[in-house]
Amino acid sequence: MPPAPSKPASAGFLSTEHLSRNLRRRSVRGGVATLIGQGGTFVLNLGGTAVLARILSPRDFGLLAMVATFTRLIEQLKDMGLASATVSRKELSPEQVNYLFWINVALGGAAALAALLAAPAIAWFYKEPVLTGITIALASGFFVAGLAVQHQALLQRQMQLRSLAVNKLIAAAVGTLAGIAAACWGAGYWSLVLMNVVTAFASAVGLWWACGWRPSAPRRNVEGVQSLLAFGWHVTGTRTLTFLTRNLDNILIGKFWGDVALGYYAKAYQILMLPVQQLINPLTTVVVPALSRLQHDQAAYIRYYQRSLRTLTTVTMPVVALCFVATRELILIVLGPRWEPCVRIFQWLAPAAFVGSFNPIAWAWVSLNQTDRMLRWTLIATPFYVLGFALGVPFGAEGVAAAFSITQLGLRYFSINYCFRANFLSFRILFEATWQATVASLGAAVPLLALSYLGVFALPPLLALLLEAVLYTLLYFGLWWCLPGGRRALRETLSLWRDLLPAGKRQEKAVEQPGPTE
Repeated sequence: MPPAPSKPASAGFLSTEHLSRNLRRRSVRGGVATLIGQGGTFVLNLGGTAVLARILSPRDFGLLAMVATFTRLIEQLKDMGLASATVSRKELSPEQVNYLFWINVALGGAAALAALLAAPAIAWFYKEPVLTGITIALASGFFVAGLAVQHQALLQRQMQLRSLAVNKLIAAAVGTLAGIAAACWGAGYWSLVLMNVVTAFASAVGLWWACGWRPSAPRRNVEGVQSLLAFGWHVTGTRTLTFLTRNLDNILIGKFWGDVALGYYAKAYQILMLPVQQLINPLTTVVVPALSRLQHDQAAYIRYYQRSLRTLTTVTMPVVALCFVATRELILIVLGPRWEPCVRIFQWLAPAAFVGSFNPIAWAWVSLNQTDRMLRWTLIATPFYVLGFALGVPFGAEGVAAAFSITQLGLRYFSINYCFRANFLSFRILFEATWQATVASLGAAVPLLALSYLGVFALPPLLALLLEAVLYTLLYFGLWWCLPGGRRALRETLSLWRDLLPAGKRQEKAVEQPGPTE
């Protein structure tokens, strides 16, 4: 008699029942691990940018930005939102995950083929023949990336965020070192291409190493995959439209103002959004799986949602406000004197970055399985962004940046209202979680702006930046301390660090007793 088939070792990656126990502590530890990994990645990216900006020219960065606008759109094919479906779905079978894996593999191959076919058209559109080779080279990483989509989603589903953070950090380090080495050898814009390709390959290898799940032969007619595919389609449609609107600015600037203007714009946007995204992305990695586990417990969901928003805005809002105050010093230190045209572009983009420094609606839509509404809102908002960029492009890169901020600010209220109308969230819940960080961030920026106009910070860039950072930090936390409920909110945020420390039995019991409500 043949032995009974054993349970696959990878099956444990599908169960999520254990995650509801001590969810708060698990989230905090995973979040801090992710933030540390993101912090390391941020330092690598910023350091790599600082080094490469002094070796390469704005044109080199502009050429890559031209291609990246199209290749990142094509890259959406490899995912199709199926990673989000894997993360958020409460019940998932091994057959469903295997089915999604093979779809992602096929989509990765389709993305690579699409990039190869689009290469001549991209070069023709910008009238830059060198873009053909750049596009073909970047396409090589799409298929490999498609092989690792479900592995990354399963690690996120299990909240194994330390493994994800370490993998991202190592991949970024390998890619950055490869890019710098190539630039030092005179590779020019090809060093940027190499950096992107090496990072993608290293990440895929690391995800397979970290995740114990392995695919089996593809099967057809798997039960329950239609709803997963529909979920993924809604996410992909939203991401694609959002990507188009957020990158139409790059296309228009590159087309009408050239590679140098686009190089300035792309670098200003990257330097401004890099620190914010380094915080939003890791917290989203933690929050969405946790909220998905709490979607049937309204009170627990709201508590976790508010706590996560307060934690995020307490950090991201002051970062953006300080960057606006110290724009010139930041650009001169990170990129160097020849990048000073970025300063005005950076300042025009800052308002959009400030309102985009937290993501209350995306968290809600994905975790509550309302991605169909997310897609509908994106369809509504897209024409407004297109119109804004069209009106701004005659005024150059600064005009496009101003148009982006104005449109983002104008649509913010309506997007939140549309999201909250279909669930139990409300403006009151959002306001309670974010008003203190908003007031403190803006309130600390005003006196520093006044001092800057008076010439108080007319010092060497590094010294001026350090002085502005110290004064801003003191003002920011001073305002937090004076605002109604500010002390309690700060203590609650800082108390999350207790969950990182070994706890005694009584403390452990106190944390675990509420179960999923935490």
